[in-house]
Amino acid sequence: MPFMSDRVVVQQIDAKRWELAEPIGYQGRWEYFEVPSEFGTDFASVPRVLTWLLPRYGVYTRAAILHDYLWVLADQGAIPRVDADGLFRRALRELGVSVVRRWLMWAAVRVGAVSRSRSIKELWAGGPWQLLAILAIGLQAVVLLAVPVVVELVCLALFALLEWVVYLLERALRHAPRRRAPQGVSVPPPAPAGSPAAPPAEPITAETPSVRTTGATPAEPAPEPQRPANPPDFSLRLG
Repeated sequence: MPFMSDRVVVQQIDAKRWELAEPIGYQGRWEYFEVPSEFGTDFASVPRVLTWLLPRYGVYTRAAILHDYLWVLADQGAIPRVDADGLFRRALRELGVSVVRRWLMWAAVRVGAVSRSRSIKELWAGGPWQLLAILAIGLQAVVLLAVPVVVELVCLALFALLEWVVYLLERALRHAPRRRAPQGVSVPPPAPAGSPAAPPAEPITAETPSVRTTGATPAEPAPEPQRPANPPDFSLRLG
């Protein structure tokens, strides 16, 4: 098998970039390429609206990493970019990728080579047949994928709008002023889960305050003198 190993060991750098923890070797028809460890890759560079058709990783993961490395060599002038894309298509075939899928991925990287090298000549760098193949594949892709891509864009836009609305609501609730308890009233903390419920508080009955008068109290009538039952006789008797 052209790839020296069946496994890919990577570690994540950020949300989109990964780094090889072990090198990946590939034996071409005439040359041997080795992707070194600590090489950064984003796997297959697929636009988000097409990830439902071509995920960023899959059976073609090793071919995608190899292609990223070959493009670095092409930037350095060590290999023609058209040959790097041809090795990519060959690696896809060797990994068992279907004919339609691998030719679609090859046409995509050929179009991407124009923006990478800033030269329209990349489209026919491999000859006139290559330009015709890119045009034929591109036309079929536009016809077949136009409607799904539009639907995907609308769904992504609606989901982004929903995220924005929820974010604004959450921010508004977070900065909303909170009601404070009135002064002098202590609010007991909530009882921990599983603890027995506290007994109900006894009702408070209001006592009627005693009224104290400041005026003079009316005098009580004096008791009448009691007379003896048999009063003594103090009259003088004359004989």
